[in-house]
Amino acid sequence: MPAAAAVAEASLIAVLECVLGPLWVWLAVGERPGAFSLVGGAVILSALIAHTAADLARPRLPRNARGE
Repeated sequence: MPAAAAVAEASLIAVLECVLGPLWVWLAVGERPGAFSLVGGAVILSALIAHTAADLARPRLPRNARGE
């Protein structure tokens, strides 16, 4: 996997902190997230899932064919 792809995936995973933050507060403190927070989180989470699914479905080249 190229380093740029690993950095891109790491940044997408880091976005989960922003998405899951309101849910953790809801579970720990009982403060309910707003509708826009839930919708925005759902959009980000579905984009992350779609990106991961597309990456997993893409066929892999052997190491020597990648020029490594």
